[in-house]
Amino acid sequence: MRRILTLCLGTAAVTAAALSVSSAAVAVPATPCLVDCTVTFTPGAESTFVVPANATQVTLKVAGGAGAQNSRLVGATAPGTTITGPAGPGGVVTTELGSQYDGQTLHVLVGAAGVVGGDGALGGAGSFVATADGFVAVAGGGGGQGFINGIRPGVALAGGAGGYSTADASGASGYNTPTVGASSEGTGAVGATPGTGDPALDTNGTGFQSGSAGTVASVASDGTITPGLGGVAALYGPGQQVTPAGFGGGGYAGGGGGNWYFVQTQQGFGMPGLSFVVGAGGGGSGYLAPGLSAASTSANTGDGSVTITYSLAATVTAPTGAVRAGTAQSASVAALPPNTAFVGTIGTHTVANGVTDANGVASFSFTVPLDVTGTQVLSISVNGVTVGQSAAFTVEAAVTPPPAGGPGAGGGPVAGGGNGTGTSDGTAVVATGSGTTALANTGSHLPGWPLPAAAALVLAGLVLMVTRRTRRA
Repeated sequence: MRRILTLCLGTAAVTAAALSVSSAAVAVPATPCLVDCTVTFTPGAESTFVVPANATQVTLKVAGGAGAQNSRLVGATAPGTTITGPAGPGGVVTTELGSQYDGQTLHVLVGAAGVVGGDGALGGAGSFVATADGFVAVAGGGGGQGFINGIRPGVALAGGAGGYSTADASGASGYNTPTVGASSEGTGAVGATPGTGDPALDTNGTGFQSGSAGTVASVASDGTITPGLGGVAALYGPGQQVTPAGFGGGGYAGGGGGNWYFVQTQQGFGMPGLSFVVGAGGGGSGYLAPGLSAASTSANTGDGSVTITYSLAATVTAPTGAVRAGTAQSASVAALPPNTAFVGTIGTHTVANGVTDANGVASFSFTVPLDVTGTQVLSISVNGVTVGQSAAFTVEAAVTPPPAGGPGAGGGPVAGGGNGTGTSDGTAVVATGSGTTALANTGSHLPGWPLPAAAALVLAGLVLMVTRRTRRA
């Protein structure tokens, strides 16, 4: 539930000027968000946000609250009419954080727009983002509106704009018309210097009162933010004419509260009259941490807000160096949301499907596609969006099995047993199969007749040997 905390200190030095801070309706996506994730904080209590350790493209948009309009019945000069006019807008600044805040806790305090009450037109509160080491970004709140009553027609005095409502981080001073002479506005805050009223008016005696100065924001070592508050508007007037001026806007430093005084003016028919001037409050200043710059600025006319946008980059680990197509490999992915389904691809090939564990981590194996060679990466995608890639590795072509041997391979009649291999030019081959190992084939062969002839000669020799031994006997 949104809560707006308003603190009015009356004659105290400062006011919370519609101080609000964000109980922040933190938008948690219903499904895992990996790209262009957005978290928005609205006015409430101080909140925190931990930037994911693997976040990329982190963008911070901070808007300060606008000041309130200070409506007032004109009275006898124009019975039943109301003087209204613009209040000071809050500032809006957008900055790119990059990855320098990854893993850090951001403390967020969001300012509400000012409101009108018995204490006057409150300035808008600034909006703040900080770490325990200091502020990251601040957008200034706008000053509360003032007016001049008792002249025809009444004049509305716009509150000063908050820092970053334009390219300038300084708050603007409240509007002051030159028709009434003395300054009535609270000044805008510049950097860490708060805006003020006009203390010189306090020396003019009865009928003059100055608005007070704003305060400077700070961050405690635990990240607790103390906002810079706008100065309290002057409060003075006899009888029923008691009307406070516009309060300063909050910010890195608060804007000054508006002044209050009487002035002699010409009324109808040239008759002198007495008018009172209710000064407008000054705007609070904005701030960006060193190294950050404003990507854009604009004016805000309502409550403040803080919006953080980011994408996640998964950490993908795959083989390095060279691998061969068709072989099994191991890989892992980390820094994804828990229980997230993912798909692994190499080129156009899907090589893995998996789901991360409670820590957002998964290990898996995959087979390198046979038709992929050269420099490749393993890509991980979720819901069709690529969220991470491995370092590049080289895929070498798969080993092609040698052709099977056959009868007569090598050009001779002797074939290798089993799945022997050979070449047609007669060179030596060695069988690699499971059959009988073949002898080396030299590619030459003998005719078929020498063997029987040799056998006949041996037989003839034996016969001749037996005949000779018989004769000797």
